[in-house]
Amino acid sequence: MDKIDEILEDPSIVFIFPVPDKIRPPILKIDDGVFGYNKESILLKNIAFGIDMESRVAILGPNGVGKSTFLKLLTGELELIEGQ
Repeated sequence: MDKIDEILEDPSIVFIFPVPDKIRPPILKIDDGVFGYNKESILLKNIAFGIDMESRVAILGPNGVGKSTFLKLLTGELELIEGQ
């Protein structure tokens, strides 16, 4: 192996993110929500949920309890049977 005279440092990169304007709350909200893939088998009911600019949210739970389904409801990939 050849001897290296000098170790060069990687150039540093600076990211500048603009501060976003405040959005009127709520950003996301579900009131009196009911969800099921059909009306005979309701999976989630009495959903009351809201997120605003100061919210910090973690969705935790064991496999198969509806975490992904709930996130799909929030993103609009799935729709509620009842509620807003």
